[in-house]
Amino acid sequence: MKAAIVHLVWLVLIYAVAYSQRTVVSERPQSPPLHSTAPKTHTEPSKPHVELRKHPHSTEALSSDVNTNEHPQAAVTAVNHLPTIEPEFPPEPEQKVEILHLENNMRTYDCQGQAVRLFAPDAQLQFTGYCPYLVISGPNSKIQADRVQVLKVYGPDTVVSVNAVDFIDVVAPNSTVYYGRELNNSARVKSKVSGPNSVVQRR
Repeated sequence: MKAAIVHLVWLVLIYAVAYSQRTVVSERPQSPPLHSTAPKTHTEPSKPHVELRKHPHSTEALSSDVNTNEHPQAAVTAVNHLPTIEPEFPPEPEQKVEILHLENNMRTYDCQGQAVRLFAPDAQLQFTGYCPYLVISGPNSKIQADRVQVLKVYGPDTVVSVNAVDFIDVVAPNSTVYYGRELNNSARVKSKVSGPNSVVQRR
């Protein structure tokens, strides 16, 4: 009986000790939870974008304008000069009547629709009828002609007066050609003067 009581006392003590430890554990303050903090990284703050503009009255702007104005020809586009369009003459016939010299009583010559070339110098001659091609090669000549399609003057110091003509080419120097009207009424007279001090005039 005494042993049972002792055993019961030990159980009570053990229970009391266990209960007291449980109370102490339950009353212990709980530590606050650790907050996860991200590692701090040192980043440089973004810099604002700054655009530098030249003042219109600044020294650099004025100097650039001066440099541009110093060379205005650099901005000028080249202009192509159009070549002078020369009139197209009918082809010269291969066969021509050649007058090398004049008889004393020869003052007129009828072309009769043939091409004629005058070589005689100091000629004073009148060509009648129609001459498709009349070439004056002799110098110091005074020529009159009725109707000529193409008139060419190679002899210097020559004067030609023609009533109707279509084409006039004066290569000789110091020569003059007078004409009255167009042989072909639907087209204007086409003339070309390359001899110095030579002219073509309409009467």
